[in-house]
Amino acid sequence: MKKITPFAIFIILLSAADFSLSIPFLRPPGAILLALVLPGWGWALWLFPRRRGLPRLVIALGLSYALTTIGALLLHYLPGGIAAWHLAALLNVAAVAPFLHPQTRRAAVGLPQIKFSAAAIGFGLVMAPAVFLRAANLGYSEFQGDEALAMISAAETITGHADALFLRGKGPGEILLPAAVWTLSGAITEGPARFPFALAGIMGLLTFYLLARDLFNPKTARYATAILAGSGFMVGFSRIVQYQTIVIWMSALSLWMFWQWRIQKTARPLVLSGIFLGIGLLAHYDAILVVPAIGWLWLAGAGQDLARHARAGIVWAVAALTTAATFYLPYLLDPQISRTGDYVSGRIGAGIKNNLADFLHFHAFYSSFYYLLLAGLLLLGFLGWAVFHFKTGKWWTIFTVATLLMTAITPRWLGQWTVFPFIVILSAAFVSPALNAQKRTALLWFAAPFLGYTFGVATPLTHIYTTLPGWALLAGWAAARIRINRRAKWAVNAGLVLLSTLYLWNAFVRRDVEFLQDYPAGNLPVFFTPYPAPPETGFFGFVHKSGWKVIAPLQTDGLPAGDYDSNEEEDITSWYTRHAPRACDPGAELLFVADDVIDRQPLTAPAEDYAVVGQVNLPNGKGLTILQHRPPADPLGQLDEAALARRFDQSATPAAFAREPRPQVTMAVNFGGKIRLAGYSLVQQRAYPGGRLLLTLYWQAPHLLSENYKVFVQLDSDKKYAQADSAPVCGRYPTADWRPGQTIADRHALEISPDTPVGNYPLVIGLYQPETGRRLDVLDVAGNPAGVSVTIATVAIGAAP
Repeated sequence: MKKITPFAIFIILLSAADFSLSIPFLRPPGAILLALVLPGWGWALWLFPRRRGLPRLVIALGLSYALTTIGALLLHYLPGGIAAWHLAALLNVAAVAPFLHPQTRRAAVGLPQIKFSAAAIGFGLVMAPAVFLRAANLGYSEFQGDEALAMISAAETITGHADALFLRGKGPGEILLPAAVWTLSGAITEGPARFPFALAGIMGLLTFYLLARDLFNPKTARYATAILAGSGFMVGFSRIVQYQTIVIWMSALSLWMFWQWRIQKTARPLVLSGIFLGIGLLAHYDAILVVPAIGWLWLAGAGQDLARHARAGIVWAVAALTTAATFYLPYLLDPQISRTGDYVSGRIGAGIKNNLADFLHFHAFYSSFYYLLLAGLLLLGFLGWAVFHFKTGKWWTIFTVATLLMTAITPRWLGQWTVFPFIVILSAAFVSPALNAQKRTALLWFAAPFLGYTFGVATPLTHIYTTLPGWALLAGWAAARIRINRRAKWAVNAGLVLLSTLYLWNAFVRRDVEFLQDYPAGNLPVFFTPYPAPPETGFFGFVHKSGWKVIAPLQTDGLPAGDYDSNEEEDITSWYTRHAPRACDPGAELLFVADDVIDRQPLTAPAEDYAVVGQVNLPNGKGLTILQHRPPADPLGQLDEAALARRFDQSATPAAFAREPRPQVTMAVNFGGKIRLAGYSLVQQRAYPGGRLLLTLYWQAPHLLSENYKVFVQLDSDKKYAQADSAPVCGRYPTADWRPGQTIADRHALEISPDTPVGNYPLVIGLYQPETGRRLDVLDVAGNPAGVSVTIATVAIGAAP
């Protein structure tokens, strides 16, 4: 048939993407096409004109993610935020540039010839449920805490907060990709925000298949991909705004490209390997865990021309470091790096640990106990086979099998010394004469994160996902060596895929039952587990909805002003209330109480002080209750969640979520030349005896502070009828952590004494050192001391209702 040039297809798609950005309901797909698909297409054609089909697809999309990540990062560094037309123009230029080369324009591709072999059908039966599990109902669940934080950072990145990426304390990849889609589409919902990570999860599986096929053979690749696809970690992380699927995909791309360089000895795959590793590091430093595998391939491939081999290693390292340095170099110069270092040091801890019990528990909960058992036995089979090839292989095999089985059954039986038999067994397997370079590469890809996170880090939590690619390669190789009847093999494989899909659908897709919140009742009876409860923490991607989108539209419609408290974590409520003030004390004006929560928080407000004013009831029986401090306003009744959610989504622009200082009154009060009061907001609807005032102070620090100060607020009179005294932001943001130029919203609630006489009272504030009690001077315009406190307002205390 007549061949179609990719250039013609490209022009059609690029035109469609650009045109769709002008039509509101087409903006999300247009933004996804322009940001995630098109930028790398021409570059893949130019770099690898002879590649076709699946290899070209994963390289093209990998380059698209790389170009969009770097492009959005560079635009963020410019003053004024990321403008949609700037990003669209940049992505258009990046996409069109390789087609300026005649070779790229002449490249032709016919429709791929699909051979419906048994192997192809089997692989399709693996990928079909994998795609379904990662894409179905992607926008149903509300954002979890880490997702909300990433999206708030994305909003602030778009709107021009210069320190938005640094304050996140992680790589910027998980922020920049949804930020690019958000910038181009104007408003965003959960589905489009998560789509970059779902697509990365799917592309990661396809890349992993190509890697396993080239390292081993197609049969091993199919089994290994099925094992990786069946992990609940890989499904859950594909359904949230988080970095994990980017790390796995880019690590696989980097390792695959490096293997291609080892075979071809050409520069292009070598440089791309380094770039893809750099993009993985921009997502999260977990990507560094593929380096031992790549390093081994480099060492094992050294021939007689050592100088040339060394130069190749330098080229690869320069490509990786240059890519990663676009963020980490300025980050290293930022004050936030010390806090990130303290956080990471705290997570790692000191000495040898033993997290094996948590390792097993997490895998059984995310993927099912059956998955853990089967994948574990296949790994055990590989290790047993490897050590069997020593001269004393029989005893090595007995030691390996007995030790690993005993450790799996009683993971704490050796305490912190459990690491040593694992080091012995994995080291013995690595030096086994039966292993070639490919198997040693896979073993290192598993062993480095397994030993590091299981025995070297105090709180690894779900970072154990990094063990999965290497584990799947080794288990897939073992599965491919099992010899059974052809029909029986098809039946067993189909049954395992069906069983795994059923578990993952129930946990991550099903909407009428919420697996995590309803556990153990939410678990299907067919799935036995020895664990009666979930892990203590570390839940990502599980289906969950409470109806939080009703709050922001109600605030627009006149929901009573004031602060709120909730039984849900603040990261989630901050997103869905669009940064409404959350109370530090038990006297909040409003309570938002969800039936089921992601991270339950205690509610200390007396229940008798509140009345129900609104209710959300979802089809699955979950919901949300809105309560107001007595005396309540007119009740809202049963709320239309679907209609209010549509209003929330339609107004979900970056400006709506960026944390901007919005003081009712602006000021410029200088405290000792160290801290500046930029303004305040005051809610006085309960300004009566027995009532409560809500004050928000907006602070700025002209330079870094070494001291921590407390804030005092009081109604000034002979008797202190109302006062508050605390470190800023409910004690969570000490002044020594403030960044120059940042505006800090600091909320204080003042309980008014019931015996307060009606009248007008000055509202006085100041700062002091808690160790000495010394107050900071208030400086006048000339810089001279003018007191140790300042009156910012006069409060009229009226009669109690």
